[in-house]
Parts: sequence; structure tokens; C-alpha cells
Amino acid sequence: MLRARVRDQRLSATTVTGPTPCFFTRLASHYRWQVLVRGPDPTRALRGLPSDPAWVVDIDPVDLL
Repeated sequence: MLRARVRDQRLSATTVTGPTPCFFTRLASHYRWQVLVRGPDPTRALRGLPSDPAWVVDIDPVDLL
């Protein structure tokens, strides 16, 4: 879905990597995955997406652990 948005909005400088398992794949009985969106304005690719309370979006993360 993210790759299609990047393509449809012609965000040529934006890349989507993943989903890949997090370094700590399971935390408190929840499996964790990460998707990286890199570009000059990554939030543009995320605007208007359906939200899910189980998702955590971290803009400019300090680390990826």
C-alpha cells in the first residue's frame, strides 16, 4: 500500500523498505515488524492512511531497536 502511494503521488525521492522483523521480534507477546519510509517528506506518503491502534509511527527515530 505504501509503495503504491509513493508511486501514485510521484514521490521519486521517497523509498519504502520492509516490512522486516524488528531486532527484538517479540515484545510482551506481540510480534513486531518495521517499515522504513525515507525521503524529503516521508509524512506525505503516510497522510490519509487508515490508522490502527496497534501501529506505532515514529517520525525521525533515534534508533531502530
